[in-house]
Amino acid sequence: MPSADPSRAKYRARNPRASPAEHRRALSIARDVAREYRRRDATAVVLGGSWARGDAHRASDIDLCVFGLRPGTDLLWRPPLMVVVDRVRAREQARRLRTPPTIGGSVPGWPVARILYDPRGLTRRLRREAARFRWSRVARRCDRWVARQMALGAEEVVKLVRALAAGDRETALFRRLRALLAAGEDAWPTEHQS
Repeated sequence: MPSADPSRAKYRARNPRASPAEHRRALSIARDVAREYRRRDATAVVLGGSWARGDAHRASDIDLCVFGLRPGTDLLWRPPLMVVVDRVRAREQARRLRTPPTIGGSVPGWPVARILYDPRGLTRRLRREAARFRWSRVARRCDRWVARQMALGAEEVVKLVRALAAGDRETALFRRLRALLAAGEDAWPTEHQS
């Protein structure tokens, strides 16, 4: 279904789906970066996101998950693409498969993730754990988390309305940002939303 938002249509026209050649180029960049992290003693490297799923656009970033190094995030420019490297411990990644704020990104990502380096089978174990995921095990915890997030978001919206009514634009801007952050990443527009 086409988007009703004209700005989104313009964005898509400027950033069309990646061609097969662009997919090969992105995979080559991902492999090169994986080799760089192997030399830094990474224990595993996985390609995730749109390039792994096969639905990337020309300007999509490359998402890598690197295990065995100090946790953090690296942003690398490998023309013509940005590479986002999430350095994470295996225990933390396993926790993401069971924790409400991260389930939605972690569980669906593992079946399509491309394992670029994994001599010990660490990421294959995480993939199996994601495949065994059952909503019934986390449903109540997720419901409580969503309710809390909605309450926090509602509180920020009330404060935003009060700041606007008082003519305090600076506070209103701050409250708007807080409300978006409280709502989570689903509140932010992305290239994947229709």
